[in-house]
Amino acid sequence: MSTTKRAADQRRLTASAASGKESLTPRPKRQRGVGKKTKLAARQQLVVVKVPQIPLATLQHVRNELARIYREARCGLLDPSDLTKFSFSLGELRKLIVDMDLEARIAALENNHGR
Repeated sequence: MSTTKRAADQRRLTASAASGKESLTPRPKRQRGVGKKTKLAARQQLVVVKVPQIPLATLQHVRNELARIYREARCGLLDPSDLTKFSFSLGELRKLIVDMDLEARIAALENNHGR
């Protein structure tokens, strides 16, 4: 911290103490060029997090992922409400995989029967 900055902080502390305030902590300085719009925009910034792509093409993949999130919830790494949401989504994905498999089997039977 430069000496001029220290001096300005000390003056601010002295002025606060003279005005009868109980706290002797320095007031936060307002940054130049930071208005309400800029502060609002800064709060609304999106953070991009790279998530590894998990294979979920087969029932075994879905089962492995379900077991993984269950273990994370048991260890306290995953909130139970998130476990519920993820489990539901994985259950729906499981149903889709089963339906697609049955659809492919029916189509194969119909093609073989037509010959």
